[in-house]
Amino acid sequence: PGVAKDRLARLNKAVDRISKEVYATLIGQEVQVLVEGTSKRDKNQLTGKTQRGTAVNFAGTPDLIGHIVPVAITGQGSNTLKGTHILKENP
Repeated sequence: PGVAKDRLARLNKAVDRISKEVYATLIGQEVQVLVEGTSKRDKNQLTGKTQRGTAVNFAGTPDLIGHIVPVAITGQGSNTLKGTHILKENP
């Protein structure tokens, strides 16, 4: 039992480290996000998923839910990315 817990702890630590490294490469990038709803932790934030399934939180209005929108990645949390909705002007 102790060996299994130790292995799981090491695995989780490795996954966290790799996730942070991958998320760091996305900072400054523009990604397409399918907006799924409001954030559980902050009702003023929307949450969605990138094409690779990574969760992204950003400020936006509820009318964006169900749409794919461009988001600039500005930071990272422990399990999510943080971003800013890129407003596109209509010609």
